[in-house]
Amino acid sequence: GMSGQIDASLQDFIKVIELNPNYDEAYNNIGIVYAMKNDMKNAVSYFEKALKLDPNNVEAHYNIGDYYFNQKDYAAAFEHFQKIIMINHNSAIAYNKRGIIYGISKQYNLALADFNRSLAIDPRNSEIFRNRGVVFEQKKMFKEAIQDYNTALKINSKNADAYYGRGNSYALTGRYGDAAEDFEKALTIDPNHQGAKMSKQALIKILTEKNAKKK
Repeated sequence: GMSGQIDASLQDFIKVIELNPNYDEAYNNIGIVYAMKNDMKNAVSYFEKALKLDPNNVEAHYNIGDYYFNQKDYAAAFEHFQKIIMINHNSAIAYNKRGIIYGISKQYNLALADFNRSLAIDPRNSEIFRNRGVVFEQKKMFKEAIQDYNTALKINSKNADAYYGRGNSYALTGRYGDAAEDFEKALTIDPNHQGAKMSKQALIKILTEKNAKKK
């Protein structure tokens, strides 16, 4: 099975390292194998070892940055994405991740600048358009937000987050019917989409209260 294969490849990597202890890519690869086994503690320690050997190992920076990002330790994640951008000015992924972190910390203009850079490098990325849409929405620039969600959905019609985002922008601009449709579409693609579930409930409440007032 899979975990047997993972253990075998772990043994192979460890042999490589015993033969060549300065091989930073092998450390990074062992880290990836541990990550696949959901053993993040060991994974991160191997990514760190890779960086000790080569502080410019972009992949190891990305792997650690992503780990911290998923742990919601955005300050630590930021350092690693920042470093990638310093090493490689063409990393759409690093600009995108740094942009998300700027957005979370409400530094919206810095976030927009990063998403713009990211899209200049990777102009067909549905996810980045969606992320930029979220920032426009936070800035109450709903027209621009809806435009970005539309583009995200043109590129990938299965982007549940983009339907959810567009639904929110519709709801915030009083287009309740369109919003309801988008939340349904998000939930058709991803029945466990927590955001869409909550927005749908909130929308039902708004519409129920509006109807009650009319009577």
